[in-house]
Amino acid sequence: MEIASSASPTLSLNLANHPAKYRATLEAQKAEMFAFWQQNRERSYAEAGRIFSEKEKRKAGFRAWADAQIEALEPQQYHNMVRTELNRLVSGKPRTE
Repeated sequence: MEIASSASPTLSLNLANHPAKYRATLEAQKAEMFAFWQQNRERSYAEAGRIFSEKEKRKAGFRAWADAQIEALEPQQYHNMVRTELNRLVSGKPRTE
């Protein structure tokens, strides 16, 4: 999943100034990314929880170990989802949805 490769010749940030084909490509990619997020949200929460549960056991080496665990995850979007959730768990902030 990468951002629309059929670049619009218009440099405007206003999507109305871009060709319909370009806008449709962006919308399709956005829908694909949203579907991926929906399908993997709970799994990313569980993976982040598994990693976070090792915090007390690993003490000072936790962050390096956690980073290595996250780096091994594929694809990049899932990797980012787990990292975001782990950062939330470490900070102690409540989940907002």
